[in-house]
Order: sequence, then structure tokens, then C-alpha cells
Amino acid sequence: MREFLKNRSDYFSHSNLLDEIEDSDELFDKLEEITRYIGSVIIEFNALESAVEYLIAEQMMRSGDQDDRIYVFLSEMMYQGKAKALINLYGQIIEFCDIEITHEDLKIIEKRLEEAARIRNEYAHAHWQEISSSGYVRVKTRPSKKGVSQKYRLFDLEQLEKDMYYVMETPSILGEFDENIMDQLHGRV
Repeated sequence: MREFLKNRSDYFSHSNLLDEIEDSDELFDKLEEITRYIGSVIIEFNALESAVEYLIAEQMMRSGDQDDRIYVFLSEMMYQGKAKALINLYGQIIEFCDIEITHEDLKIIEKRLEEAARIRNEYAHAHWQEISSSGYVRVKTRPSKKGVSQKYRLFDLEQLEKDMYYVMETPSILGEFDENIMDQLHGRV
């Protein structure tokens, strides 16, 4: 992944990479080419969030379909809170139950959930209308005492596809982890 930071007031920094697409038809064509990937990342991330919700409910009540009361709380939580709650629930199982899954295994899942969220946030908040002719898009603006910096990321087709599949595969990886932990917990291994 190619990305860089630049100070917002430094107009000439990276100017060769940030040439704006002036022609509206060219901009439309460029956006049309990548829209499928952007939409897929957002849709698949929502599927991941639903999987996290269900797995929390399943951990809390032995059956995710048993009672809607847990969803009263889950619907008010942001994704990061849900992911952290699920990781903590798994961590307690690992810590206090006799299973072979380790905290290191859990850390891999936690990192995956965090990375999927980072990808989704960059896609959801990117300034797509300002995509440069070389494919760089501003994905974050961060103010500080020393000025305002902007993060730009290159979105070529290879990276778009890679990100899309990363987010798409995450619910399955999480589901396999959950199945493994539940099988061990309930002696089904």
C-alpha cells in the first residue's frame, strides 16, 4: 500500500502525484471504474459487523437467536466497541477454560478486525471526488499544534481488490475462530 502524509499548507509537496482530474467526464469514468470496490468494502464490512454482533449475543446467551434484549445494547454500540467486547469475551474463555487456543491466536483475530475497520473507514471517509490522475485520494485530515496534515493513499485496481477481499474474508475467518473455540469449549474436538 502506498501512502504519504503532507502538510496541508505545503501546496507543492507531492504535486506531481496529486494532479486533480479537471475533466468531469474523466473523473466520472475513473469513479465508475472503482465504485464496485468501494461499495463492496462498505457492504462486506456491514456483514462483518453483523457477524460480530451475533457472536457476542451467542456468547452472552448460548444462542444468538434466543433473545432480542442483547440487541438493545448492541444497536447502540459502534463497531470498535463491539469488536473489543467480543475479543474480551473470547479472552475470558481462553484465560479461564481448558482450551488450546491462546491469547496469541486471539491477537491475530483482533488485528484482523482492527485492519478491516481501518480499511472501511478509509473507504467510507475518503474524498473520492478529489481523486488524482495517478489514483491518490485524501483519506484523513489531522490537525495538530504544528499544522494540519493530510494522509493520501493510492487506490489502484490491485489495492482496491486486495482491500475488498480482505474485508470479505474476515467474517469467515472470525466464524472459523469462533467455531474452533466453541468446539474446544464444549468438547466437540
